[in-house]
Amino acid sequence: AEKSEIATTREDLRRIIEERLGAYDLFLINAGTSAGTEDFTASVVEEMGRVIFHGVNMMPGKPFLFGIIRQRPVFGLPGYPASSILALKTFVLPWLERVTGLRQYKRYLEVLAGVKLPSRLGVEEVIRVNLIERVGKFYAFPLPRGASLISSICRADGLVRIPDCVEGVEEGEKVSCELLKSEEEIRRRINIIGSHDLSLDLLRSLIRQKDPSLDLLSIHTGSLSGLMAVKGGISPLCTIHILDEAEGVYNLPIVKRVMADIPCLVVHIAKRKQGLIVARGNPKEIRGLEDLKRQDVRFLNRQKGSGTRILLDYLLRSKGIDPSCIKGYEREETSHTSLALLVKEGVADCGLGIMAAAKAFALDFVPFSEEDFDLLVRKDFSKDDRFGMIIHVLSSREFKDALEGLGGYDTTETGTIRYANR
Repeated sequence: AEKSEIATTREDLRRIIEERLGAYDLFLINAGTSAGTEDFTASVVEEMGRVIFHGVNMMPGKPFLFGIIRQRPVFGLPGYPASSILALKTFVLPWLERVTGLRQYKRYLEVLAGVKLPSRLGVEEVIRVNLIERVGKFYAFPLPRGASLISSICRADGLVRIPDCVEGVEEGEKVSCELLKSEEEIRRRINIIGSHDLSLDLLRSLIRQKDPSLDLLSIHTGSLSGLMAVKGGISPLCTIHILDEAEGVYNLPIVKRVMADIPCLVVHIAKRKQGLIVARGNPKEIRGLEDLKRQDVRFLNRQKGSGTRILLDYLLRSKGIDPSCIKGYEREETSHTSLALLVKEGVADCGLGIMAAAKAFALDFVPFSEEDFDLLVRKDFSKDDRFGMIIHVLSSREFKDALEGLGGYDTTETGTIRYANR
């Protein structure tokens, strides 16, 4: 095998193939298979041989190409990382298995959809998922679907394929999942579902320092979905920051209502500052929610069910602001960091998020409020050694100092139990 130099022109690509036709049995070309002006893979293959097909009924991976040049098979992979990897797994590796007689080990597992998995009719969708194991059952939660997101492939525990004749999978429905990680690794791991926060990355890092065999995965579904997952027994842990409008208190009122008959406890992670994340220097001079009504301001929202979205909608109602007049209100992101990144790249002018995310991307921040970010724990898991590790790390000076260093956190009560109903 040989990795060639990068072809920057159609002449380069043609020369690279021509020079190597006598030495190799197949060609794998990465990128250049879409329909842009700089995408010339298909035309070069057609000129030198024959394109058998270009485009498949699968997402990600739709621009995949297969052709033949002088009896040599040519595979054209899409340029986006997720599309490229999934096209390789779906088309190239099975072909290699067939011609070599060598088989790659694949493990499939029947899992339950932890949430509804929407899909478009007419296209097979390959959904990257994280898995949570609970009492012998595995629940699948989707990762972001963008074709350019290599992080979703790196984080995925498995792949769920939804056929082109099916319009999504309902919550609780059984589906087949191709495992990318071992069942033992998934079972052993600490899985926290719910709200996103930078403290969870820090918690994971320190846990792995203390016990390299132990990992932590945070699944960003939003506070309400996380709470329902704990109530339904899907997960023993979730992170929440849900404001009770009547009492003006975070988390405890809704936990008392929803978890009334289920033994649980609430562990305090930190108080954190919420506000508007804006571009460095605040060039649009955004000072408050009233500025979101301006036509020159592009806003970026968080997903429905997230604590940040609940806070935003509450603040808008209290100020009499109609969400329909906010440009970008309907556009949603699932984490504070992804929102901050898009503000950094100029895709949006602002979005509601935490101060630490703004600081991480060297952005400015307009503070609105301080909130409690907590960990809800089913009581039965509190006897698990893994929970002991969580409390040990949360209570450590090392964790508190590092978290305060991120900006916008108060760790005075970090690691303490705010509430227990049994």
